[in-house]
Amino acid sequence: VFSGTANSAWHGTVLVTFIFALSGSNAAAGVADAAQNTAALAASLPLGTLADRWSAARTVCGGGAFVLVATATTSLAAVGGAAAVSESGRGRAYALLVVAMALWGVVNATIDGPAQALYASSMRRADRTRLMTRAFQLYTMAAVAGRGLSAAVFWAHGDAWSLPALRDAILVGVGCEVLAGGAMCCYRRPACRSSGPAEPPSGPPEPASRGGSAAVLQRGDMGAAGGPLARRAWLAAAVLVCSNVLQAWGAGMTVRFFPLYLARECRLSPVRVQAVYLALPVAISLSSSFGERLAASAGRVPTMAALKAAGCLLLVGMYFAADSSSPLADSRQPLAAAPSLAAEPSSAAAGASPAGSPSDPPPLRLSLTVALFLLRGGLANSTTPLSSALLMDSVAPGQSSLGGRHVAATGPGHVRDVSRRQ
Repeated sequence: VFSGTANSAWHGTVLVTFIFALSGSNAAAGVADAAQNTAALAASLPLGTLADRWSAARTVCGGGAFVLVATATTSLAAVGGAAAVSESGRGRAYALLVVAMALWGVVNATIDGPAQALYASSMRRADRTRLMTRAFQLYTMAAVAGRGLSAAVFWAHGDAWSLPALRDAILVGVGCEVLAGGAMCCYRRPACRSSGPAEPPSGPPEPASRGGSAAVLQRGDMGAAGGPLARRAWLAAAVLVCSNVLQAWGAGMTVRFFPLYLARECRLSPVRVQAVYLALPVAISLSSSFGERLAASAGRVPTMAALKAAGCLLLVGMYFAADSSSPLADSRQPLAAAPSLAAEPSSAAAGASPAGSPSDPPPLRLSLTVALFLLRGGLANSTTPLSSALLMDSVAPGQSSLGGRHVAATGPGHVRDVSRRQ
């Protein structure tokens, strides 16, 4: 809950807009995000090995210490960037922010690996999908509070895209991260329900035609080392990892830039952008409940494939929702506030718009774009608890921390303009 609140308050819409305001470049936002996910990828295997061979609880506690370092580094970068008056000062602030994002990558690797493995080992295999879905829903619904905090900060600053407002929103968010770091130090080794002899299945095995590899994984028997069950389980894990890598590459070139798209192309104010993202966790939570019920009858693998395919189709729908003759798709005239922050912070803070700025997009087309965005986000992200449970089921109990880290090799997403065609 702490992590969901803190992360949504500063990391999504606020951070990418702050970086763009600081540098005037979409590529800079992509590089910072790539630094975080590259660090998470590099740290995931060592952290998983350390947790499995030493202590998962102590490894998570060490990640909590990284939260303090990352919070201090991010705060310095935010304060320095907002106060910088020269290009060199903004460059130093941006470089420090990239370092901070790499530190947050290590923190995320700890949360998604050893911490999630501890949670998974404290429950029966038969309950894993249900309980992981509930934990995911708590995380996403906590994001509503985080969006509310950032919206309140922007409201206090006059609902304008200004560096001081973005700085304060970041400081509020990373302050909440300290609470999440403290919670990471409270982990204890649970009475592991999934270790030791494999427990018998609670019911009849799931037919192979309904869940693919899930029929093997839900039996609770990994088989002998190198046996057919173990080989099929690791094959399922490898497929999930490859799927996550491809998904993260695509997200690095699209999803990470949605806040800039809403601000620059759709010309939404900060509070309105936060309102859109405030509704997104609700859509994700409802979709994850739907996915849990669908997986109970159709199997987890077919359910994940169907929901991911639906998310891709809705993303294509967002592409066609923008008419080429509409300002919604015209990236040649960027939103006045965000780009002018890099050159003239004072005029941007006052909300001034330079001559030649296009008018607001048509309300109907804007509403359709936002509706497709929420539906896509809900369906595409609803498979997280299903894939987490499937991945945890596919590895032996002593290697759960290694299996818990979902690979997130997000691409840098170097683009010049966030238009529908790009």
